[in-house]
Amino acid sequence: MVAAYFALAITAVAFMLIASSVRVINQYERGVVYRFGRVRPAIRGPGLAVIAPVIDRLQKVDMQILTMPVPPRMASPATTSR
Repeated sequence: MVAAYFALAITAVAFMLIASSVRVINQYERGVVYRFGRVRPAIRGPGLAVIAPVIDRLQKVDMQILTMPVPPRMASPATTSR
């Protein structure tokens, strides 16, 4: 009975480690992997990215172009024509 609970606990921990090591990166994103706080040289592209669950940290970077409105400016008297 104890062996069955032990096997169930080991299976649950293994499943959680595997589930936390797989990340999905969208088409408009890139993934930067940090290992112990230092940037890894390879950039992860779109798709599934597998990382070490305790060692690595994946940060997604949005590559979409962001447009922002620019308010109109008033012309100063020095720039008007004479």
